[in-house]
Amino acid sequence: MRRHLLLLSLLLMIAACGDPEAEVGEGMLEITDGTTYSGHPSVGYMMVGSAMCTATLVGKKMVLTAAHCIHTGMSHVFHVAGGTYVADAVAPHPSWNSQTLMNDIALVRLKAAPNVTPSIVSQHAPTPGLKLTLVGYGKTSSYKEDAGLKRIAYNSVYQVNSTRFTFAGTGGGIGNTCKGDSGGPAFATLGGREVQVGVTSAGATPCGKMGVDTRVDAFYTWLLNNSGGDLYGGPAQDKPPPLVAITYPADGA
Repeated sequence: MRRHLLLLSLLLMIAACGDPEAEVGEGMLEITDGTTYSGHPSVGYMMVGSAMCTATLVGKKMVLTAAHCIHTGMSHVFHVAGGTYVADAVAPHPSWNSQTLMNDIALVRLKAAPNVTPSIVSQHAPTPGLKLTLVGYGKTSSYKEDAGLKRIAYNSVYQVNSTRFTFAGTGGGIGNTCKGDSGGPAFATLGGREVQVGVTSAGATPCGKMGVDTRVDAFYTWLLNNSGGDLYGGPAQDKPPPLVAITYPADGA
């Protein structure tokens, strides 16, 4: 039964998104049941022509977003921490499929490096029940036109497959994604540190029923290779101090 519900949700999302051109302007996923927010300075918004997506700085000059937000031949400008940064190159995943929304992940290389600490890209798979922090610039419902403000909300992983995961519902402290949140991050705490585990890809209509993210860990090798190694690994961790023991001379000698 849960499989059938997920399949129905995916069909609803594909029908809502339509062709790639429409996805950026009209099919982008904002945060439902969230609050305005100024944290996570690595998360900004990207203007693709006159359309907007959410995106995350994950390296000195490398930005992570959704493939359906990328349009070769158009300008891509990343706005983050009060600065504006023009893209030098864009790289949607080569197997991105606009009909099935599979492999919906992309990198954008900036001409200049923002003075912002990037987010860490997860190398580990999410699991059902994992708590998520959602950040985005999208709308608060399908029936409002209030995109453009940064918001935060919380949910948890519902189902996981080989390259995507879902999260369900909204209200009562549970948030979801909506139009304008596409390309934005889902963060989780793994191994004692916060990492980006997902990229907002799609969602059932109306907003709040079901969100679908691309798993970043499933594409980590591609991200590493296509970023030229420009993926932030987190602050350097101090090594534990050495243990010292006196073995000679013997105690009392």
